[in-house]
Amino acid sequence: MSTVAVCAGKGSPGATFVAVNLAAAMQRQGDETLLLDLDPSAGDIAAYLGLDPRRGVYPLLKMDAKLPTSEGLLKESEEREGMLVVGGFPEMLPIVAPDILSYFVKLGADTGRAVVADLGRVGGDTPTALKGAQKVLVVVRPDLVSVLGAERAIRVLERGGISHDAISVVICGIERRRPGDVQEVADALHLPILGTIPLHRAHSRKALVGQAAISEGPLAKAFRSLAEKLARELTGAVASVIEPRAIGVVA
Repeated sequence: MSTVAVCAGKGSPGATFVAVNLAAAMQRQGDETLLLDLDPSAGDIAAYLGLDPRRGVYPLLKMDAKLPTSEGLLKESEEREGMLVVGGFPEMLPIVAPDILSYFVKLGADTGRAVVADLGRVGGDTPTALKGAQKVLVVVRPDLVSVLGAERAIRVLERGGISHDAISVVICGIERRRPGDVQEVADALHLPILGTIPLHRAHSRKALVGQAAISEGPLAKAFRSLAEKLARELTGAVASVIEPRAIGVVA
């Protein structure tokens, strides 16, 4: 099964929002999906989906002297809308080393489920944590600060050994009146845009207040499309993406 890592640069572009709703869309299209919160700086998935704060990857590390098994990971999961979800760390902790995060990425794959792992903001150790992921999605908003943060994140990933071909971009918060932003972001980041999520404050707020993934409306359609494109790309089929223009593109 596939393992997809979701991360971001600066500017809180919505990586957790994308991870949660992408995982839910994958579950709806027939994949048995496991959503992991592996943000070393303390993730938001537990709060987003109303998970039990006493469960998750942190208790697994604290309960035993040895590293957990895939069976132990599944026991710590909670079901939300058909998918299984494992909460993350309550705060930034010394115990959360990159090799520990990498171990949990592998552990998720060992469950036999499709895995979506939220790694939060990219740091110098993130490439080590991403060993074993087939695809890395960098989430960005169509504004200068977020794009600059994504540029830095992509450089860190590639210098750390993550293949350029393994990285794709998801733009979160596209406004209908600014369709040109998609091509501009593709050109700035020199990477294909795998999917775009429209700006829809009312539906986003409804999902956040309800502590649930989005299940209807234009946002649900966008995440369904993203899940379908991701599936095609992971199986070697050609996904419909926005490619950067050839002029000035650095491979």
